[in-house]
Amino acid sequence: MKKTLLFLALGLSAAMQAQVLYGLTETSDTGSGTLFSYDLKAPKISTEKKFRPAEDGTYAYGSLVQTSNGKLYGLTRNGGTQNKGTLFQYEPATKTYTVRYHFGSTAGDVAFLDFRGNGSLIEASNKKLYGLSSNAVFEYNPAENSYAVKAMLSSIGGSEAYGELTELNGKLYGMTKSGGAQQLGIIFEYDLATGTIIKKEDFNRTNGARPTGKLTAYSGKLYGITPDGGTGFGNLFEYDPATNTLTNKVNFGSANGFGPGGFLTLAKNNKLYGTTVRGGAFNLGFVFEFDPATGVFTQKAPFGNDGDDAWSCEGGLLEASNGMFYGLTRYINNPDNEDDPRGSLFQWDPAANKIKRLEYFDGPNGLQVRGRLIELKDASGLATAETAESKVSVYPNPVSDVLFLKGISKASVKIYNMAGQLLQSETISNGQLNVSRLSKGLYLVKVEAGGKTTTHKVVKE
Repeated sequence: MKKTLLFLALGLSAAMQAQVLYGLTETSDTGSGTLFSYDLKAPKISTEKKFRPAEDGTYAYGSLVQTSNGKLYGLTRNGGTQNKGTLFQYEPATKTYTVRYHFGSTAGDVAFLDFRGNGSLIEASNKKLYGLSSNAVFEYNPAENSYAVKAMLSSIGGSEAYGELTELNGKLYGMTKSGGAQQLGIIFEYDLATGTIIKKEDFNRTNGARPTGKLTAYSGKLYGITPDGGTGFGNLFEYDPATNTLTNKVNFGSANGFGPGGFLTLAKNNKLYGTTVRGGAFNLGFVFEFDPATGVFTQKAPFGNDGDDAWSCEGGLLEASNGMFYGLTRYINNPDNEDDPRGSLFQWDPAANKIKRLEYFDGPNGLQVRGRLIELKDASGLATAETAESKVSVYPNPVSDVLFLKGISKASVKIYNMAGQLLQSETISNGQLNVSRLSKGLYLVKVEAGGKTTTHKVVKE
């Protein structure tokens, strides 16, 4: 036990990353979609798996998630033994694809799963995976290979959940596209400890309408976008679970672009990034930045610059370990075919503020991409190469309320769950950090001080 705690307390030096991205496509030249990888160093796109409808499932509308066991998990909307979709596992090291659950094969199962653009699984702090169907919250336990429906959205007046869940302080938060007092969707909360689901807020158009993405956690609050809220062209909102307050922060339309898609990405600089479908210099949308600390919205790079043809990013951006942002578009801008389904993989360089298409999806490697990319992580759970300094340690471990830092007093400290979500970010000056609001589980504590970065695995009890 002492050796285990000593290992957890010391900074973990992450190995240099292979810098490989993974994603899913909805269809392909065979009509069933693909699981693909993209090597940032090569660079090269590779088809890891072509889905077979009956055996593997088909129409992977969402995204992959890498869990703490190092494996990738995802969902298909159709196919499988019941033709109602599958939950699958993929091991990158061995390139092994395994269907873990065929939806519809259990009595009382959700009859039809509709994940649309952004639906995917998340790994919660209890090491279980959670996802949404159009009308329910479900759970999958990788350790036991067990599946269960946990809550029906109809019980709280919600319907058509097309996004995914976000964990904050031991509770899962999500949104529905329909239902609620105005039939414009709701925000709901699912308590992991009690299994209780409750409606938190109604969308009323002014604060948002018909969301299809996910919420992004930052500093105890949740941020999201809707395609029809505000003045009718979409909006960016803030939800505070502590006060149950839903506030519109930005209205899209005119100078701010139209149709924000996907979800907001929290970057290392503590700012939120997203994309629009229209607006900008070439009316093909643009990347935007929102600073939650100041409320400032900034239009960044436009799609279509220098003849680039990437268009319609619906799944959100990924900030990779090389400092670049990557995304997927459902279409390309083709004057001869407005809805050219080939899609693309693109890069946004924040320093140069320029978008560059890197690859087409032309059939054999996939078609029509709606989800987002993930970067393969190493055993420490981070995709960046960190530098460990043995003089810095954290204690006690496990911790209940206050975490102490030995060897330094002033530092920037960030706490992530094992799914890579930033849960807490603070600058400390007294060598201690209050973690009492965190739920029980395993976390990554990233400490930056004196130009050095250390990463520690800490157990919250």
